[in-house]
Amino acid sequence: MEYSSKVKALNVKIRHVRISDAEKIARVNIDTWRIAYTGVINEKTLQNLSYSDKANRWRNRIESLGNHTVIFVAEVDEDLVGFILASQEQQEPTTNSSRYKGELMAIYVSEKIQRKAIGTQLVLKVVSYLIKSNVNSMCVWSLKGNSYSSFYIKLGGKQFDSKPHRIDQNEYTLVGYGWNDIKSIMN
Repeated sequence: MEYSSKVKALNVKIRHVRISDAEKIARVNIDTWRIAYTGVINEKTLQNLSYSDKANRWRNRIESLGNHTVIFVAEVDEDLVGFILASQEQQEPTTNSSRYKGELMAIYVSEKIQRKAIGTQLVLKVVSYLIKSNVNSMCVWSLKGNSYSSFYIKLGGKQFDSKPHRIDQNEYTLVGYGWNDIKSIMN
């Protein structure tokens, strides 16, 4: 599907995830990984990513969502083009990240529709959800070398830490970005 380059022309809908979204989420997830992490993650790892395996993992995650975790999806003209996963609690806090209560765990937007403010709309939806849940701070971990990490900085995130992260048999570094007051993202 072709999309207009004008943001106002896009018919963007942000909604809660459904189990039936698992396959489309898997496709966006893998396709964006293969673009964002080329030259960062081992090429064999990227090529071995399986849409069906990833869809099954997303289906399981959606089915087991707890009260403190949320997934929103972005649709343009009923085509799922992005998603965001967030929690009211950090999944693996570090000493330096413990000051942040919430965690943005994943955000991916299809390459064909990036730089059209959809990622920002997804983040704003999560921020609204977290604020309603009395969570006023948040962090996100991004693979070092991910050129899209600048998105978090543009939203006011401050780099605060790094930690090791293993994918397959390879060691990588995650870089943490945090917001002491997520209301600042809404400004």
